[in-house]
Amino acid sequence: MRALTLRRLLLQCSILVVILFVVVVIALKFGAVPVSLYALGRDLLRLILGQSSQISSDYGLIVMNIRLPRILLGIIVGASLAVAGTSFQALLRNPLADPYVLGVSMGASLGSILALIAEPHLSISPALAALLTPLGAFLGAGATIAAVYFLGRREGQIDSATLLLGGVIISSFLSAIIMFLMNTLSGNLRGLSFWLMGDLSTPLQKSAYWFLGIGFLLAAGAIYTTAADLNLLLSGEKEAMHLGVDVPRVRLVVYIAASLLTGLAVSVSGAIGYVGLIVPHAIRFIFGSDHRTLLPTAALGGAIALVFADTLARTIVAPTEVSVGAVTAVVYSCPDGSFRWRRHRRCRRAALHLPAAPEALVSAGSSHARHLAEAGRLANEIRLSVEQVSYAYSANLAQAPLFTLEATSFQAKPGEIVAILGPNASGKSTLLKLIAGALAPLSGRILLNGFVTHSLTPRTRAQRIAVVQQESPLLFPARAWEFVLQGRHSHRRSLRFESEDDVIIAKNALAQVGAADLSDRWMDQISGGEKQRVILARALAQQPLLLLLDEPTLHLDIAAQIGLLDALRRLAAENRYTVVVVTHELNLAAEYADQVVLMQRGRCLRVGPPANIYQRELLEQVFQTPLSVELGSSGRPRVTVLTGT
Repeated sequence: MRALTLRRLLLQCSILVVILFVVVVIALKFGAVPVSLYALGRDLLRLILGQSSQISSDYGLIVMNIRLPRILLGIIVGASLAVAGTSFQALLRNPLADPYVLGVSMGASLGSILALIAEPHLSISPALAALLTPLGAFLGAGATIAAVYFLGRREGQIDSATLLLGGVIISSFLSAIIMFLMNTLSGNLRGLSFWLMGDLSTPLQKSAYWFLGIGFLLAAGAIYTTAADLNLLLSGEKEAMHLGVDVPRVRLVVYIAASLLTGLAVSVSGAIGYVGLIVPHAIRFIFGSDHRTLLPTAALGGAIALVFADTLARTIVAPTEVSVGAVTAVVYSCPDGSFRWRRHRRCRRAALHLPAAPEALVSAGSSHARHLAEAGRLANEIRLSVEQVSYAYSANLAQAPLFTLEATSFQAKPGEIVAILGPNASGKSTLLKLIAGALAPLSGRILLNGFVTHSLTPRTRAQRIAVVQQESPLLFPARAWEFVLQGRHSHRRSLRFESEDDVIIAKNALAQVGAADLSDRWMDQISGGEKQRVILARALAQQPLLLLLDEPTLHLDIAAQIGLLDALRRLAAENRYTVVVVTHELNLAAEYADQVVLMQRGRCLRVGPPANIYQRELLEQVFQTPLSVELGSSGRPRVTVLTGT
């Protein structure tokens, strides 16, 4: 288990900086007019020493005034597109998302063209006029990604296929508008076709490079502050919210910053494809999917890719130039598929040194009276209090509710397991979301150690409540230990790396669920039962007071179901967790639960121990099925379905 450190991040970036330097030297040397390495090194040294007057006029014109500015522009544009593509892929949970595929580049291009049309009709200073095109590109990019996001949502969730289709449709529509403008309006617009395919030869003022550079640093820096949050968003917005991510804030920051990066790039280079798509996947293949590494290395990788492509565009048919967008499409489209999912590199397994569970750290010399007093205090402590909570789903405020959860009340103590039972559409998952604080109740309140759950900040709530969903889909493969370390997100600051304590807690969580041997396994290469244990370990790494599980035994065989519930029973007793489980398994709930909350059609029919709830007439009324109820060998109720009656 090797958590990311600043030293390792700097080493990875240093390697790419060296590669970028080599590519820049090659780009300066090759072109329609060859330049010797000796003369190139001599003139660059003179430039660094401030002796630019000693540079020969020929070399000064070719290297310093033509090639070097173009290379600097390629570095900024390539880094901007790569960071924007990385951000869109994480935020939209789509491996095909990038500014070009989603139509954001076309939106920025249309914004730039509209700004060029409007500029002659505005009485503004030259300095403001120079900013008009980047501003138009930014607004066009922002409007396009907002439209794509709106089209890609289905029932409150992002649907990858719909999102991609929406991006293609919007891109085609905007492309048609651009072609219409270019063919009907006179002036400079007719010469924009080459620029729209991607071109870095446009001369810019020196102040424009400062503007582009500062804009890139600000936007990329803003996105990097959300790097740890983007790691969690790969599992979906709901998962991220339960792990302490302020999803609306992250979405706003990334949308604005990525749109700004796209707008800046397109305003000076046109629409260049594949850099924002292939570079993030290539970097993931080399360095992994952690966005704290991925964002800076993708920026350097994008710079390398675009400078190299532009060098080819200048030299392959010299002295004629090829569009750099055409070169990126030819060179970088072929390896795209192979980079996207090839993440099965072998690595050496780390030795695990597992500490004892927190309770085992108590001194053996503690007095017996102290243990008795503590046990008595916990026996009377109410940790979770659900007080007359209700909720209603409706399409809009003017319509009658589609589903109503009526007033529900129950309490739970530390160390208790509460099972919520009921048929489909009875309100079980809604009640669990209310307890998790994901929904605000229509009436009543839910208290966790005296605090109202839905009023807590996402970070504070994640420190106290851990939620295990039915499924935890991953957009990109991750190792089990990386997945479990996500549970420590709410306990550290945004730009901090995991500490040794975080690593120890993650190892201990894997050991507590019997998954220490899975630490270095890929999450997409383990069985359903093993994956469920790793997901539970991530919840334990949050060190919560309350564990919420939504049908955790779904898709598990009986051995895996019993193993998981045995672990829950043991953890609840040892660590004094309060556990609330939504399940359809009547017999398992009777065997492991201390309390049962029985639901039907949004109503809480009864709350109590299994012996009081498992009555034949009541269960037959709820589940509309002939049943028999008898005591099992453990003394707990056992339900049997009667067939042929």
